[in-house]
Amino acid sequence: MVRTKKKPRNKVNSFNTQLMRKVSIAFNLDALKKREIVKTGVCKFMITLAMVGLGYWGPNLLRNFAQLPDCHVKVCCDLDPRSLTKAKQQYPYLSVTDNYDTLLSAPEIDAIVIAAPARTHYVLAQKALQHGKHLFVEKPLTLDVQQ
Repeated sequence: MVRTKKKPRNKVNSFNTQLMRKVSIAFNLDALKKREIVKTGVCKFMITLAMVGLGYWGPNLLRNFAQLPDCHVKVCCDLDPRSLTKAKQQYPYLSVTDNYDTLLSAPEIDAIVIAAPARTHYVLAQKALQHGKHLFVEKPLTLDVQQ
């Protein structure tokens, strides 16, 4: 058997590829796209996201989700007004809020990305699932095994 060397990959492209795989799995984009292709013959499906938490990991996730062709980040939510202002400056098309419940009640939001402090993950994720939203939660999902 002859082994061939793989080309070294750019770290950013590698990270984006891995993130896209995780997004496809987390939001089941493939199944949604197949449904759309069957209906129209063309895939025009785009998932609309809301970002929760713009602290440490939030800006990185926001940047990567904003670059994905099948995603549209519509709203960012954070309790820190400085973080919201910074996100709005970098992405002028974003809406910003400090009220999580507005994201949950918005019918145009398909999925919520949670990058808030770990102690809030369980409560935020539970509310999102109860409102029928797709979900991406930065690890850990919970801090307590009972949850």
